[in-house]
Amino acid sequence: MSHLDRLQARFGRYALPHLAWIIVLGQLITFIGAWSAGDHAGLFTERLALDLDKVAAGEVWRLFSFVIMPPISALGGSFGLFLFLLYVMFFPFFASQLERLWGTFRFNVFIAVGWLATLLCAVAARAALGPGIILGPLFLASIFLAFAWIWPNHRILLMLVIPVAVKWVALLTWLGYGLGLLSGDVGTRLAIVAGIANFAAFCGAEVWRWARRSGRAVGGAVTAVVNEGAAFHTCAACGTTEKKDPTARFRVCVECRPGRDYCMKCLDGHSHRIDTHV
Repeated sequence: MSHLDRLQARFGRYALPHLAWIIVLGQLITFIGAWSAGDHAGLFTERLALDLDKVAAGEVWRLFSFVIMPPISALGGSFGLFLFLLYVMFFPFFASQLERLWGTFRFNVFIAVGWLATLLCAVAARAALGPGIILGPLFLASIFLAFAWIWPNHRILLMLVIPVAVKWVALLTWLGYGLGLLSGDVGTRLAIVAGIANFAAFCGAEVWRWARRSGRAVGGAVTAVVNEGAAFHTCAACGTTEKKDPTARFRVCVECRPGRDYCMKCLDGHSHRIDTHV
């Protein structure tokens, strides 16, 4: 039994169902309040921000209230409003799918890990950069990243118009994080670390195993091609290779575990194969 299983056996009855819906409702109420405040919107949201100096002065609610701060872009005019509405539409769906898969307790722990990592990174940012550093609830974005890792080919309507698999949106997100880690300041880097800590805790081991398997598979295939003249691609369904059929095109199915090559004729409609012992 894992540590998380033991925690669930002891504290599982205290898990809060539909936590993501509660957070989104809080963000929506905050957004409406800030929107109604007009020119004073910044003062309204500032009362919720994670400011450690003000926490030390007695405003302890900030340790929790920063989670219901809406995305900053939501206060940036009509386009910001549109982006916020997209967020309200998609975020609860991603979160509910994860909660259904993991269970309420584990999903609560996922949120709690991100919240705690944000507090720790805020302390580190305060120590490194001095007062005035405020971190937002970037860890909530990891809900989308975890969803995209588990269901990479799920399609959404980007901007309500363009159908796109979530894995491509997640890839752009990871590229943005990578750029921030490489070129951002200390505050930016700590914010990103806080934002991906819960993803790393829940999905990092599987990502690492997948990367190692993929690296071994590619290395083995390249070695076989170089040393033995073997086929580089072999369809897992029909067995055809690029040597048998030079016109065949192949794709890797990332929903199979581990990923397997399929020719384009067999790719659509094949049954995903999950090897739990690899």
